[in-house]
Amino acid sequence: MLNSSSRTIKVDDTDPHIVYNGGPWILDDGSESKLGNFGPPYQNTLHGVRKGSGSLSYRFQGSAVMVYGTMNIRNTSGVIDPKWACFVDGVAIPTIPPFQFPENNYPFCQQSQLPDGDHIITVNAMSNGQAFWFDDIEYTPSLGVPLDNATIVVDHMDPSIHYGPGWLPLGDTANMTSTNGAKMNLQFTGVGLSWVGFIPTELPHGPAPALYTVDDLSPVAFVLPGLPPNSSTLFNQVFFATPALPYGSHNLTVVYQGGNTLTPLTLSNLLIQNGCLSVPEVNTTSTTANATHPGVSTASTRSRAGTIVGCVFGTIIAILLLAILFVFMRRWYRRYKKPVLQPTPGYSRSFDPAAPLDMEMDNRRSLAPSDITRDARYPPFTSVMHHDTQSTVTFDPPPLHPAVQTESNPTSPYIPESNYRNLEPAYVVASGSAGYPYASVGIGAFHQALLLSKSQEAASGSRMRDSYI
Repeated sequence: MLNSSSRTIKVDDTDPHIVYNGGPWILDDGSESKLGNFGPPYQNTLHGVRKGSGSLSYRFQGSAVMVYGTMNIRNTSGVIDPKWACFVDGVAIPTIPPFQFPENNYPFCQQSQLPDGDHIITVNAMSNGQAFWFDDIEYTPSLGVPLDNATIVVDHMDPSIHYGPGWLPLGDTANMTSTNGAKMNLQFTGVGLSWVGFIPTELPHGPAPALYTVDDLSPVAFVLPGLPPNSSTLFNQVFFATPALPYGSHNLTVVYQGGNTLTPLTLSNLLIQNGCLSVPEVNTTSTTANATHPGVSTASTRSRAGTIVGCVFGTIIAILLLAILFVFMRRWYRRYKKPVLQPTPGYSRSFDPAAPLDMEMDNRRSLAPSDITRDARYPPFTSVMHHDTQSTVTFDPPPLHPAVQTESNPTSPYIPESNYRNLEPAYVVASGSAGYPYASVGIGAFHQALLLSKSQEAASGSRMRDSYI
């Protein structure tokens, strides 16, 4: 089995969908059935290549695959004959190391992790005289794969199997009972069923009676043959197979009639022909198979649909909650974490008018005009004013006053020079004050410079722009 909890499809070597190439391939009808203790080949048939090379391929839709055959090699000084290799979609998959003893139902190769979908399994074989024998392919099907004429392998741990009192696990390979009257019940859909178990050599070997009943038909007795003394465990034993049944839902009941001194009844797996199992609802013992899609039970379909719908709605709700949380956190951050610009240490806001920014930044002290003329760093004092005074710094552009009207500039009301030539200052700002616009410059000196500039302007007949006055 590929997975103890999965249901797989078993494809016999005689299936018409298997394509054989090369060879020649030969069909065997049971000559190898008594090899080893792994039981007879599935359906007692094999396809083989005795001399030469050949290949077989099979297309399936699923997520895992395994190839079985009869292991009967010849080892000549380390040279193995026959040889084989397996590929899925052209990619090699792991092969099982050869076994030195002849055995049927031996796994040649397997791949248990495939992307769910369409695949092609290919087996290449080469024989130099020792036959290569292929038996069957077993794969885990995708949901919705047609099950017409398919054989379903049902593991002994499948939840659709109902064991009564007296049943116990036998390792991880089977369930067993040695209790007289112990029952097992199963509801399935198909046209037939086979019970496969094994006979353990560690337990009593005497033959034991049992019977099975399908629906309301008469009970059918069968015998567990037991084992001869000092014999090995026999695996893959078919204890009974139902006759052909009409396609539909059926109920199987099996009753063990032996005891703890006789061969126990074991179950490894069930083979259901052309059908499926009905998966029970929660807290129920049986369901009716889906009549529209044989092989997919009503309970299973509802369960998958409910799971899908729940996942979709759960995802949508989670996305909405995350979006709401994101918006809330963003607003909170903006409200409580927004950075606040703090003033530079030592800054004090002044409400006095700001003087224009002087570009002479290396000298920040206030000088009287007489000091400027005596300083070697400055050119001789002319009518063009160089104001070396700097007060509160501002980044606003200084106000531009319109030029004073002269005789050559009649655009604004003209004030004759005689009106201001002999004016005395109305007030004097003491040196070192922070007044506007020129701190530390006496008003008298300032007016003297202004009058000198205006006199030169009138004499030359041109007007100079008096910025910032």
